[in-house]
Amino acid sequence: MSIDMTAAMRRALAAVRAQDPMGATREIQAALGGGARPDQPEPAATTPPAALPRASKWRRDPQVEDAEILDEKAGQGSDAADTAEPLSLFERLKAQMSGCVDCGPATNSLSGALPNALAGAFAGLPGQLRPAGRGVVPGDATVPEMPEGAQFLSRSHSGPEGARNYRLYIPSCGAARVQGLVVMLHGCTQTPEDFARGTGMNAAAEAADLAVAWPEQTRDHNMMSCWNWFEAGHQQAARGEPAILAGLTSALCAEFGLGRERCFVAGLSAGGAMAAILGETHPDIFGAIGVHSGLPAGAAQDMVSAFSAMRGQGAGRAAAATGPRLIVIHGDSDRTVDISNAERILGSRGEDAAPAEDEAARPYRRRLHKDAQGRVRAESWIVSGAGHAWSGGRPEGSYTDPAGPDASKGMIRFFLQDG
Repeated sequence: MSIDMTAAMRRALAAVRAQDPMGATREIQAALGGGARPDQPEPAATTPPAALPRASKWRRDPQVEDAEILDEKAGQGSDAADTAEPLSLFERLKAQMSGCVDCGPATNSLSGALPNALAGAFAGLPGQLRPAGRGVVPGDATVPEMPEGAQFLSRSHSGPEGARNYRLYIPSCGAARVQGLVVMLHGCTQTPEDFARGTGMNAAAEAADLAVAWPEQTRDHNMMSCWNWFEAGHQQAARGEPAILAGLTSALCAEFGLGRERCFVAGLSAGGAMAAILGETHPDIFGAIGVHSGLPAGAAQDMVSAFSAMRGQGAGRAAAATGPRLIVIHGDSDRTVDISNAERILGSRGEDAAPAEDEAARPYRRRLHKDAQGRVRAESWIVSGAGHAWSGGRPEGSYTDPAGPDASKGMIRFFLQDG
């Protein structure tokens, strides 16, 4: 990460302390976009007064402030302040942001300036796809519609590494007749309910008598409810979120009497990145995985490398040829997670194939990746003109692109086909 990002983080932190979240937004937007720092702030008229927080709404944690004082003393008489790690600055920025209570659109705009798969909803950035549907707000917990006899249960799973609440969709056929399980990992700022409405995965699963689990990542686990795919402590089989999610999946597959070949996981953005990690850490649990607008396992080890990975400058490991089967879906106009990440997940070119979903308004390129025996091990869709949103999703949910081919139906088809 260049010193420009360090400087941008420092200026953003100063802006937040000065109760100017919009100024912090501009600093980070410029850094992430690779552009030069604006010489002057935008005219005040561009920011409605109601969008700015009142001073009384800012509350600082005394411990955080003490840490800042110690930091400043340590830097006196040296150039330490100018060479501080961007990661440390980002953590301090998060701490300051956590002290803002109900700061409204201005604070949300700052959150939007941070990478979606890390700490916010990139859809808030100028030029990015915004939440679809009038009045749709990321994180809305309204329950999706479902057919008579189906259930959308609230549950919790606990294990040695921690606990997560989750929603469980049981199709109208009843629990005794469930034919498979799909675990769906939402993106940043979303809730299980919001993600379920937007993807329409429950309806796609209903047609195949599949159950769907919707684990919840909250602000207790990440400032913007992101799965922590970029932290080393959450990239190992026996630790962190992979262990929690694998334990949840194993428990449900045992409950429904399902073998590995009928247990699947998929996710969007940060959720897609975590799905890729699960495919690597727990190939014994998942028969297939779906990664929508995500990143490969090992793409980042901390916040600093995550910035690079999302911009297409990271590494990451291709999915193992002997691991779970894989379907990857990515828009070629995604400005949040660079499309090169889809190529890194697959690790090979594959061969062209006819589109599997013919009713979409957006054209897309479908490729199949086969093993030496000619069996399809992976499938990829590159959707023309699509941004960072669930392809073929519904406007009732956030971060969806209704014009794209139906990713939910495509994943179910791929999951259930023979490898």
